[in-house]
Amino acid sequence: MYHLHRVSSPEHVKTNCMPPSNIGIVFGPNLLQQREMIPSLELLANMSYQAKVVEIMAAHVHDIFNVSEEELKLLENESIEDEGNERFVGED
Repeated sequence: MYHLHRVSSPEHVKTNCMPPSNIGIVFGPNLLQQREMIPSLELLANMSYQAKVVEIMAAHVHDIFNVSEEELKLLENESIEDEGNERFVGED
């Protein structure tokens, strides 16, 4: 969810046009799937709720998951460092 928050942050929205509302529309149905098959009209009706829930989660990740911006930056830096240390199979 932090990644979606980061993607929808004001500094990235200028280039990717993905504010939290668009993040919700795109990822809501994938992250909040139905357990069982339901009629298409009901599925369409639920999509707006799914989108809104993901929008709120992306916009308020700090409050929902009780993580500070500093902690998230540390996680991001660790992730970037790990990516730099990855090696391809067969490399020595």
